[in-house]
Amino acid sequence: MPYKFTKNAEELILTLSGDIDLEITPDVKNDLSENLDDISKLEIDGCLVNYIDSSGVSILVIAMQSCKQKNIDFSISKASDELMRVIQLAHLDKLLTIDEMTGPADLVDVDVFSDAGDADKKIVQNIHKNDDDLIAQELADLGGDVTASQAEPAPKSDNTPSNFVDAPQPSKPEPAKDVENTENSGLFKPGTF
Repeated sequence: MPYKFTKNAEELILTLSGDIDLEITPDVKNDLSENLDDISKLEIDGCLVNYIDSSGVSILVIAMQSCKQKNIDFSISKASDELMRVIQLAHLDKLLTIDEMTGPADLVDVDVFSDAGDADKKIVQNIHKNDDDLIAQELADLGGDVTASQAEPAPKSDNTPSNFVDAPQPSKPEPAKDVENTENSGLFKPGTF
């Protein structure tokens, strides 16, 4: 199971594991909002997270925001290297209280040879695109120097490089010449071999 809530007296622990993506985040958000009553502390354990997308990171931001509004202590007790990498790329390490980095999560079924950098950049772009106001407000409250508007721009929808916007169109190839009627052109006639 990718997430589990555990309640101990006035403390709620949300344990995240595996892939935290759009497939499960709506359920986590609903369950989180239902479980925030009558607690004084929310702790998120992310030591088993091996992948998180922008919707997963939004859970962390929403949880922090909800706790702030309800005067609930909030922290991420443990974060895997994979979770920390995305949090740091999104500059959310300035917003989120993280008690301990635990190292790599379980790497079963993870392609260690893939280019994680491009995937991480897309996640960060989606985080800032989808949660721009929330993140910008939180960073402004902290007096942070990084805002959501400073995130890398979203990639262009076409394949045209940005420095060749008005590039000339390639010319059409000339029609083939009739080989049969060309004398001494240096070409062999079909069927002469």
